[in-house]
Amino acid sequence: MLYKIEMLYTSGWDDAEWTIEENGEPEKPMRFHTINEAEEEIKEFLADGKVAVDAGDMELGHSRDEYRIVETKD
Repeated sequence: MLYKIEMLYTSGWDDAEWTIEENGEPEKPMRFHTINEAEEEIKEFLADGKVAVDAGDMELGHSRDEYRIVETKD
């Protein structure tokens, strides 16, 4: 079973479309083998956003409530 991260858009929940490049290959959708792996990725993303806001590089950060983890078949 695989999991993906979805983001809450104004139109509702949809794939956050986070991608990863592996071994120089084109980007592919980021998928996780466990919910814990996905949760750690969200925590890292939010922490990076906080650093950017604190440095003045971003105006607003993101909230954990804007993301959810769901099963995926792709």
